[in-house]
Amino acid sequence: MSEHRTPRLLGLGAVTLAVVVSACVDAPSAPADDVGSGALFFAPQITLVGPAGPATSLAQTDALDEAFDRVDRFRMVVRRASDNRIVVDTVISVTPGLDEYTLAAPVVIASADEQFLVSLTASQGDVELFSAPPILTRATRVDAAGNPVGGAAAGAVSTTIALTYSGPGATAASVEIEPGQVVLGPGGVATVAFKVLDDTGAVIAGVPVSWTSTVAGVATVAAGNVTGVSDGISEVVVTTPTGLQASSTVYVVSGTLAFVQDGVVRTRAPGGGDVAERGGTGAASAPAWSPDGTRLFFAEGGSVRLAGDGAPLFGGGWPSVSPNGTKLAADDGTSLVFANDDGSNATAGPSGTTPVWSGDGELIVGGGSVQRVMADGSGRSDVAAGSAELPALGPGGAVAYVDGGTLMVAGGGTVATGVDGRPSWSSNGLWLVAQSGGGLVLAPVDGSAAPAALPGLEGASDPAFQPSGALSAPPALSLAGVDPDPPIPGQPVQLLGAGFDWIIPSNNRVFWPTADSHTETSVSAATAGSLTTVMPRTVAAGQIRVETRTASAVLDFVPTLGAIEIRATTREGIGVPGVEAIVIALADGSEVGRGLTDESGDLLLSGLVPGSHRLDLRQPRGFALKGAASQTLDIGVGALVVDVLLTPLVDRISISPERPRMAVGERVAITVQAFDLNGRPITAFDRTFWGPGSRHIGAGGSGLNGIIAGVFPTDMEDQALFNVGLNAQVFSFQATVTSAISGKIQKIGEDGTEAVKNHRVFLEQGGGEIAATETDSNGLYRFSGLLGGTYTVRPAQPSEKGSISPESRDVTLDENNPTGKADFTLSETGLRTGPIRIVGVGNNGGDEAADEVVSDGHIEGSVARISYSTFNAMSVADLIATYDLLIITWATSSSLDFDWDTRARPFLEAGGGILYEDPNNMSDLAAIVSRSDSCSYSGFQDFTMDVPGLTDGVSSATDLGENSLVNNHICFSDWADWLSPFLEIPASAGGPYTTGLYGTWGAGRIVFTGADQDYHAEDDGSVSERNQFQFLINILKWAGRLVG
Repeated sequence: MSEHRTPRLLGLGAVTLAVVVSACVDAPSAPADDVGSGALFFAPQITLVGPAGPATSLAQTDALDEAFDRVDRFRMVVRRASDNRIVVDTVISVTPGLDEYTLAAPVVIASADEQFLVSLTASQGDVELFSAPPILTRATRVDAAGNPVGGAAAGAVSTTIALTYSGPGATAASVEIEPGQVVLGPGGVATVAFKVLDDTGAVIAGVPVSWTSTVAGVATVAAGNVTGVSDGISEVVVTTPTGLQASSTVYVVSGTLAFVQDGVVRTRAPGGGDVAERGGTGAASAPAWSPDGTRLFFAEGGSVRLAGDGAPLFGGGWPSVSPNGTKLAADDGTSLVFANDDGSNATAGPSGTTPVWSGDGELIVGGGSVQRVMADGSGRSDVAAGSAELPALGPGGAVAYVDGGTLMVAGGGTVATGVDGRPSWSSNGLWLVAQSGGGLVLAPVDGSAAPAALPGLEGASDPAFQPSGALSAPPALSLAGVDPDPPIPGQPVQLLGAGFDWIIPSNNRVFWPTADSHTETSVSAATAGSLTTVMPRTVAAGQIRVETRTASAVLDFVPTLGAIEIRATTREGIGVPGVEAIVIALADGSEVGRGLTDESGDLLLSGLVPGSHRLDLRQPRGFALKGAASQTLDIGVGALVVDVLLTPLVDRISISPERPRMAVGERVAITVQAFDLNGRPITAFDRTFWGPGSRHIGAGGSGLNGIIAGVFPTDMEDQALFNVGLNAQVFSFQATVTSAISGKIQKIGEDGTEAVKNHRVFLEQGGGEIAATETDSNGLYRFSGLLGGTYTVRPAQPSEKGSISPESRDVTLDENNPTGKADFTLSETGLRTGPIRIVGVGNNGGDEAADEVVSDGHIEGSVARISYSTFNAMSVADLIATYDLLIITWATSSSLDFDWDTRARPFLEAGGGILYEDPNNMSDLAAIVSRSDSCSYSGFQDFTMDVPGLTDGVSSATDLGENSLVNNHICFSDWADWLSPFLEIPASAGGPYTTGLYGTWGAGRIVFTGADQDYHAEDDGSVSERNQFQFLINILKWAGRLVG
């Protein structure tokens, strides 16, 4: 605040008047005694006032002083009072900021006591700042030296002049200041600015103002520059000469603040300054300081971490450090988790969230309300009920929390609204910082000012003031005794004392003396005054030692009781429960102990007085003792271990796989698991064997591992059996053996054979389709997983020219046929378009009717006749190259070479046609057809099926009522399944006898007839001869692939 000044002074002799009568032409004559020298002595006190009158505040006075300090010139106007004529009008330059000014100007006077009006204005350059109304004064006689006659006092004119501010802003309507809030630390500097506005809102420049701070001990201000002094709140006020004012609230906050920004933990002074990154990789939250402010923890990725290290310490969020700095509390979303400050020994705590330590073992937690609770869950009480959450502990135990977005202090009131994160207290208890509105806000706890946004922390959250306190001392540790006393080996015992770590029981370590060193036992429960553990079975005299992370204590100890520790196992080391043990004291025959082994096969009979005892053992059901059932023992101090060996009896057995399934020839590994009465596995036996239980399967193995193999398929699931013997017990198991049917489909054409790929194949059984597949790139197909039985394999017939032969095959899978095979041929049956080359082979001696068929134009082509010897001399390739259709005529010599595999089949596969009418060479074709020893030579024959192109236009004998053909020479008894019967001598004529077959093999076609058409057929003969002639035409066309 500017120093307030006393009224300004214009000094004596401020205006000097020289009376020079002669110089005044217009001056009236004066008596001689009136002529002399005179002067106007003007020494007024100046009062600075505003346009509305005197200043109403010291701040306005200071503003007027500030304005007057700018004055660098005065304008003085002197008028004669008598006629108001200006005698002096001068501007006098002065040094700004002085407390006293001397203003002088010569003037001609008419008489020594003449009256004058003196007017003053004060300016800064050309800008007027102050003005005053005229002041009436009179001249005073002076002597030759210019001094007032009668002394200085006689000549002085004392008066007060009110200089009214008339400079910039004299008519201002308002003044504004920005920013309205300033946050800085002690020693920190900030600048506030102002603007003066007229009644239109326009800014008025050059207005002088004064600056004041309402609490100089908190902040000072000079020319708008604010300097923080100490923690607190002050108002910085700007005042204009007219008394207009505006203020900015200054918050001076000391300390360091941790916060999260961009997922990283950072620190900075609340009021600004350098920022330090402390940890986090983009998802950090909830920083928390140790009470002494030396360590900073935070949460990230579901784990608590230490700043500067960053490695996960333990799982949880919202960490808080205990008063002594040795423990951390966090939450897992619903409950508390405690751990040592290095993250070790994480321990579940009571329900609650966002914990804050409030004392040794006491915490403030959220989770439905804000509560105070001990670390073991006891002593729970409400601090703030309802929907209160996110507690924060302040100095002196004050608790702040958030309730519905409102920041409150327990027992106090509302501190701020619009808060959406956990608050943090400053070390001095004056401030709370919380997340709000996309950043952090500072709120005075006493509510003396509105919350202020912390500068430069946009997007920040999770504030945490760095404490400046000290760590509390850990509790002193001591041991006082045991309970029970004496303790019993192998039984629970409490160690009594003080200072135990009851929050994290595993931090307590208990060591018992042994003969050569010590043994450690785990702590199952802890309170501040006791630890629960189990006394070791074997101890010695010495000291029991307890260690925590901060201290250790010892207790002298001498054991006095003994015990028997029984370990009942199988030879595999598996514990046997239920073994009964009875201890008899031999001194008096009394029973001193009895019990059953537990699930691990262990039993401790403790509290025994040292001496001789008898131990009696009884085996449980399902086991047999190996060794004596009774023995004498000498019991001393500590525990005596007795090993008991038992042999388990098999109660249940299982195999893996549970229901084996294999193909014929496939081997499957089998593993046996045997279990005793208690469901425990038995892994070793004195003797084992493996063997088949049915002919479908073979079996062998050793121990609990074996191999079974499929021999032939079972007719149903689980029909095969195999046996496993374990010691004297034999167990039978079921299995299933499956088989497969495979084969290929190949196309036989003029260019040779070719695999038929991607062809659909169906598997049928019992008249219905049960499976379907397709051939692979090699023409192969396979149906697997089949049980024993008879199946029909049926390839899909081509939709275009060609056919599959045979149409289907029946395959039986059984002991004699473990697997099945069925091959098929796709014949290209494209119709011939050119003339056909026919040759008659062998003896005809008749009509040679084929010649007439061609010569009459029924078929376009040629007919040749060759002997059997000429035929035999030709290779298959010669035959294929020379002829399209072979007629093996009736009664040809048996020397003809028409072997199926080497002559007939290759000709057919090349696309040739065959009409076979000769009974003499049937043996050459035995691979595909056989003749019957019983036969009729009747021409009374019927067509049993319609074969397009083959039976068109011919009549059966039954329809004609007479012979349909001239005669017959062959009856067929057996034929390949790709051949089909279509002609017979019916029962009415002594049959039935099959006399005609047809079929497709490869790309060619063949027709067998007992009637010899080439010999007997005539176009103009009898009814049977004419019918036979038409039949010959049909055969030549069909076998020659001239028709479909």
